[in-house]
Amino acid sequence: MIEYTDFNIDGDFIVMTEKQCPTGIKFLIGNRFFFFVQTFDATLAFDFFKNYAPMLSQGELKKGWNAYNKARSQRCDNILNAFWNYLDGKSIKMLDRKGGCFKWVENATD
Repeated sequence: MIEYTDFNIDGDFIVMTEKQCPTGIKFLIGNRFFFFVQTFDATLAFDFFKNYAPMLSQGELKKGWNAYNKARSQRCDNILNAFWNYLDGKSIKMLDRKGGCFKWVENATD
């Protein structure tokens, strides 16, 4: 088992652990006692752990992981800008049919 360590914005200790499973290598991100993120994709795990997790508090890691996956799947904006907008609870509103123009709007359901 391999561990990578870092600190988040609150100064709390965060860990990414590689764990061997029957279906492959699982990556777990969280603190030593509770893992908030579980994935089998190494590139996604390392990118999130090094670039986004240090800027989040412990309680925001799961929400941040969901925002990160949504940001990677959209095609309108860059990943960094989309990540922070999704984390703030915003969504993309398309202004034309071809997806060339868009704006970020507040969700009415949140």
